[in-house]
Amino acid sequence: MCQAVPTPECPNPSASPGAGGAVRDGWQKIKGRFIAINAFIMSCKCGLAPEGPASCAHLGDGCVDLVLIHECSRADYFRHLFRIIDKKADQVRLNFIFAMN
Repeated sequence: MCQAVPTPECPNPSASPGAGGAVRDGWQKIKGRFIAINAFIMSCKCGLAPEGPASCAHLGDGCVDLVLIHECSRADYFRHLFRIIDKKADQVRLNFIFAMN
């Protein structure tokens, strides 16, 4: 379960196409099989990934950015990883990825 809290940087924290869980009082429960569950407390920006895997994450806001990757093919998972490198691509806009800020 996770709670969506809007911030100025990310005003719509649950704007992910894979959002399949029920929302009640700001909490969302998601069930399924995942190949990766990532929690980011900072954006992890670097020369190879200028936006980082979690561009809205910040150490000072007290929040965790949660990225869930549902079961998918290896090719799709690598496509997601290569999209992190591309500054213009939105790496969470794939149908097997759910991101919660």
